[in-house]
Amino acid sequence: MKQHERKLNGRIAEHKLAKLSLEPIMEGIGDGVLVIARDFTILLANSAAAATLGVEKKDLIGRRCYETTHKRTTPCEKPLVTCPLPLIFERGESIVTVLHTHFDAQGDEHHMEITASAVKDHQGRTFAVVETCRDIMDKKSDDELVKLVKRLNEAQTHLKHMAITDELTGLRNRRYIVERLEEEFQRSMRTGHPLGLIMLDIDHFKQINDARGHLFGDVVLRVIAVRIKASLRKHDLVGRVGGEEFLVICPESSLEDTVVVADRIRRIINDEVITDNGDAVRVALSAGVTVMSPDDVNWEKVFSRADSALYKAKETGRNRVVTL
Repeated sequence: MKQHERKLNGRIAEHKLAKLSLEPIMEGIGDGVLVIARDFTILLANSAAAATLGVEKKDLIGRRCYETTHKRTTPCEKPLVTCPLPLIFERGESIVTVLHTHFDAQGDEHHMEITASAVKDHQGRTFAVVETCRDIMDKKSDDELVKLVKRLNEAQTHLKHMAITDELTGLRNRRYIVERLEEEFQRSMRTGHPLGLIMLDIDHFKQINDARGHLFGDVVLRVIAVRIKASLRKHDLVGRVGGEEFLVICPESSLEDTVVVADRIRRIINDEVITDNGDAVRVALSAGVTVMSPDDVNWEKVFSRADSALYKAKETGRNRVVTL
């Protein structure tokens, strides 16, 4: 026990010494520097970072980075903002460079180039990130270069949005939603929190296309996409993964909670007629539901089980929710 305490005290002393050594180095750097923990808390900051944001350095320490730099109440999300922290903490990148728009205390925007680097402990585990922030230009400037960068940023944002969006329904596309499933799977592995999954398929969709034409079928897909999205909770995610198939990710949801979500979607779709130019149809959905289990070694296992549950729902009469 005493030996353990000596080691712990030694590490605490090393941490304090490292902090004392790091702070003057950070102050000597002209660019803004932030040291950020896994939970987005700012551990250290230099005066340049504080000056850029128009606040006192002491007011940065202990706050979440997204609160101070983006005036958000939740972590930044793609596609509008690419946060470097998940790329380092979750994907294992060593160094990442991204472009951000930061807001100062007066609400003015600053285009920032962020270079984020992993900070590892003595066992090689990443426990923090060092962000170097460089204000590349004043957005209010009339300089032609600034205008060009603004247009490029807007085009880049549009392209990023298009790359992850299903063109017909406006939902996230298969690539994006599968990527998010992998991220949520890894998060559940770390935290031990449950993860629910719903596979949805429109019943007899081919008959709708054959009887009323593909244009009406497209209307059905768009309306159903809107209704699915409106049926979800704030933290649920949905994407189109096939012709008439949709995937819903339910983070931190038990099997019972996920079934409630699936059945709510099914009932809303089934209860409301879809109309277009006088043509009307009542549409039903089948749903397969599962949750991540301790035996699942990857996200594909969960996805496959949800797909199998959907297949059983189709086999046993459609317009129903089946769990596996």
